Formats: sequence, structure tokens, C-alpha cells
Amino acid sequence: MAKYLFELGRIPDISIAELNSLLGEENLVGTVEHFALYEIKKTILNSRTAQSFQDRLGGTIRSAEIVAEFPLKGQKLEELKSKIETSLEEVLTDHFKDRSGKIPFALTAINIPDNPKVFLKFFLNFSKKILKSLGFNSRFVNKPWSNPTSAQIYKSGSVSKGIDLIIIGGNDILYIAKTVSIQNIDKYSYRDYEKPFRDARMGMLPPKLAQIMINLAEPSPSRTNQIIFDPFCGSGTILMEAMLQGKDAIGSDIDKKAVEGTTENLYWLTRKFENTPKEFVIFQKDAQEIIEKDFPLMPDAIVTETHLGPPVSRIPTEENLRKTFENLTSLHLNWLSGIAKIIPPKTRIVLCLPAFKKAKSSYIYFPDFESIAKETGFRVINRSDSATKKPLIYDRPDQIVAREIVVLEKFS
Repeated sequence: MAKYLFELGRIPDISIAELNSLLGEENLVGTVEHFALYEIKKTILNSRTAQSFQDRLGGTIRSAEIVAEFPLKGQKLEELKSKIETSLEEVLTDHFKDRSGKIPFALTAINIPDNPKVFLKFFLNFSKKILKSLGFNSRFVNKPWSNPTSAQIYKSGSVSKGIDLIIIGGNDILYIAKTVSIQNIDKYSYRDYEKPFRDARMGMLPPKLAQIMINLAEPSPSRTNQIIFDPFCGSGTILMEAMLQGKDAIGSDIDKKAVEGTTENLYWLTRKFENTPKEFVIFQKDAQEIIEKDFPLMPDAIVTETHLGPPVSRIPTEENLRKTFENLTSLHLNWLSGIAKIIPPKTRIVLCLPAFKKAKSSYIYFPDFESIAKETGFRVINRSDSATKKPLIYDRPDQIVAREIVVLEKFS
């Protein structure tokens, strides 16, 4: 077993929920600043698998293996610095033992017992001397004596061509970690903005959120879904992300334009990205009328963004909210009742519900959705009023309508 730090994305609760689904909640040790600390098998994030695992995570910015840790309590700064020097020399020597040439080097220092700029300047210069003694020319990504951004680390190639190190204090322990993978921001932009069919009218589900939803549908870390169905496929973002994970895609939509657009996008994906399944099934149908014969193969999970209600630029009136929730209640009662007659027990559905922002971190949620789920044969496994299980909200500061991510499981 080894310890890893996962840098959490913009919404930490969602990032941790995704990691728990894939790594197992029992392996979560805790959080250290804006990182989650897990103890897992090293084979999950070895040199061959680390980036491919990272590429399926929508809510994690980078992953790093902890290579050393020291107690902070009772430690004098000079003694601690001496231990860090020894560890950095060992890490750098081992990492570059079979390498040559000029390398990019990045160092992040968080919650350390010293002035951050002084600390970074000292250890960046120390590391540069070590690298020079090993025969390397190196260039700092840090400018000027400050922590680099994740974009700077990625663009510099520090993870793939050089080294990115993290020194972080938390829970009375100082950790040193070596980054093993980082989010590929270029690939996200490419497949989101270069795909042939985009339609804001149908909603613009971000690829990262689609990845998170697909991962929340996984039954356990030891079992994975292979066939994903989206009955409100829109422009096909969820199905694209499923195929990029090597899963088979089945999609439908009541809108002919959506069916044609999704088909175009999935064909484009198979041409532009290697190792994606070459076959998929997309058909036009109202989700409330889906029958078993519509499926060439029974889906392992259903992942979808249904309707979020009409577009709004301000908080709707109570009457408009009542009408919106009334219409959406009818929709969910119908399509969930129908799909429950088809899918086997314990099949998961991950969907988005609208949550209307009243103020910062204050929302008007879909009322009585637990009752709707129960009436249609499902239980909600992630939504609770308990203080320890807050709703998973994906929002933007400038938007009134947020997305509440809900995970359902069919009764056994």
C-alpha cells in the first residue's frame, strides 16, 4: 500500500465523492488543505497506469505519491529543513537516475512552518544544485518564488519531462509528494469546443462533470460498468466521455436534431481518439416510452442530465418554481417508472436535478425527490439532510440554476 495526495477541483465535495466511488471510501485517510489523502495499492497509480487513471477523473487536478513524511510537532525549523534536504536529494537522484538533458522543475509549498517565499527560494535553489550535481540543466516553473498554477505545471511538461514536487503540512505532519499525473487541459478543450455539433439550447454539460457522473455510477472499486445509457443525450457529452473510458454507449433523445448531433459527435470521437469503441447505438424516442426492445444490450448504468426547467436570469417566483417542479415531477415519475420495469436490481442511475440559487451556498432544491424515487422503485443513495451528507451541487458563480447530482439505485 502507498499514500497518495489528490488535488481537489473547484468543488471539493464532488471531487471526493468521485474518488470514493473509484478508490473506496474506506481508503480515504483524510484531507490535507485542498488535497485528499488516500492509502491504496501502488498498482493503481504506477508509471503505466497513473495518467490513464487521471484522464478519467473529472474532479481531480493532479495526483501525487507521498515519498516522505515527518512529524511537525516539536520539530525545530532547522531540523525539519535538514530532513527535507535529505529527502529531496534522494527523490531527485532516484527519479533522474536514467535520464539526461534539460528538465523543467516545479515545487509547490503549502502550509509550511516558514515564510513561503523564503522557503521556496531556499529549496528551489537547493534542488537546482542537486540536479546540477547529477549532470542536469534545469529551469524553474515557479515565478518568482511562488507556487506554480496547475496550468503552468501542465504546460511546462514538468510531470512528463521533469519533476513536480509538493511539500505540504497538515494534521501535524509534513508530507513530501511527487506528482505522478496531471489533468490534460488541452484534451478537455479540444473535445468540448472542436466537436462538430454544439447546441447551447440543449444545455452545455461540461465534460468534467460528465466524467464525474459516470464515475459515480460505478457499483464498487472492484467492479466497473461497461454499458452506459443516456435517455436525454442532447449533444452526447456523457456518451463521449463514456466511450473515452472504453465503455459502450447507448443514447436516445426525443429531439431528432439531438439524435443526429450526438451521432455526428460520436463518429467524430472515434476518428479523433484512439482506443475508443467504434460502435454505438443512438435512437430517437421519448424517455417516458422506452421499452426493453429498444436496447441491443442491457445497460449497466444510466447516466443523464434530464431537463432542468426553462432558462432563467433571476430567481423564479414561487409560482414559476411550483410550475417547474410540477412539470419535472411528472417527467421523472413517468420515465423512472418505465425504466424500473426494464433494468435489473441494484442498477444505478446518476442524474442532475435543478437547484435554484437563493444566495451564496443557499439553494432551493427539488422537493420530495426521495418520494418520487421510492414510488418508482429506486432509493437515493447520496442525497440526505444529514450534516455529514450534503447534496452534491455543481454550480457556477454567475448562474441561477445549479445542478444537484443525485445517485439512485434500483431496489433489489
